[in-house]
Amino acid sequence: SAGDDPHILLAHGKPVPPELEKHVERIRPAKGLRWPVMLGIMPYWIGRCVRAHWPDLIRAHSLRFTGLPALIAARRHGLPMVAHLHHLDPDPLNLLIERTVMRGADLVVADSEASKRQAVALGVPAERIRVVYCGVPDAYTPGRCPKAVWDRYGLGEPGAFVILSVGPMIPRKDPLGTIRVFARVLHRDQSRPRPTLLWIGDGPLRHDAQRLAGSLGIADAVRLPGYVPEEDKLSLYRAARAYLTLSRLEGFPLGALEAMACGVPVVAYRVPPFTELVEEEVSGLLVPNDFASRLVQLIGSVGWQKLLSQGAAVRVDRYFRLRHVVEGVREVYEEAVG
Repeated sequence: SAGDDPHILLAHGKPVPPELEKHVERIRPAKGLRWPVMLGIMPYWIGRCVRAHWPDLIRAHSLRFTGLPALIAARRHGLPMVAHLHHLDPDPLNLLIERTVMRGADLVVADSEASKRQAVALGVPAERIRVVYCGVPDAYTPGRCPKAVWDRYGLGEPGAFVILSVGPMIPRKDPLGTIRVFARVLHRDQSRPRPTLLWIGDGPLRHDAQRLAGSLGIADAVRLPGYVPEEDKLSLYRAARAYLTLSRLEGFPLGALEAMACGVPVVAYRVPPFTELVEEEVSGLLVPNDFASRLVQLIGSVGWQKLLSQGAAVRVDRYFRLRHVVEGVREVYEEAVG
């Protein structure tokens, strides 16, 4: 609102929209530092910002990297603090840091009930945790993928069934398992044109995934372009007919949410928080184990594809747009200040 005057401490090199630059104070050194270094640097910058602007609230967006400095500053200057939780890191030291920050904060914003349960299991009082789901901008809507983008990323013949995954290629996201599932899909499904698997994102397992696709004889149907421009990413979401994820640990699955906003049904494990995002057989498919069978069924039924696509887009518009996030987070901040 017009009365808001946020001050954002951000590392050099982190992009922000031009309209927010006036609210940003750049921290040196640049991004990429681990939490012990941040613990030595951030209190100075937070204190400097507090003395210059005297805010009503301190917000810590990262429990590990900025949480402890924010907690120190909040107590030093007598300000309320709100911490944001995506998901917890299983490393014992990181869990200790995250627990300390959340137990010291006035309120914690968790982006799913699953994240809230993780925090409660760590000893954070449930009455201090508020769940506010993530949201997507209104630009993410169903539409057509331009032919130039389709051809640029080699998505196959016109009308091919594109299976999409988005995220860093790390063990938690299981890109190798995704390649194996897709190989079983191609083995069972003999339809034409042949389906294509597209993974948007980069990481340490990207080359392993390429080698695995080659060893399974499906390299011609797998596309691993790494990171792509934002305008291309939106078009590629619209090219997809299913979003596949084998991840079991998410605070809230943002890639799956963006796909659903574009009318792409999600195929995921029947585990939280996917059970909070996806309505089974209405906006996607929640699978105990045999992903390939469900995907083959989906590929074979155009009518089912259309029903799930419509259900996915409607569910996002009803519950997961940015306006819902703004309203929910504002209520938490006002509660903390009050």
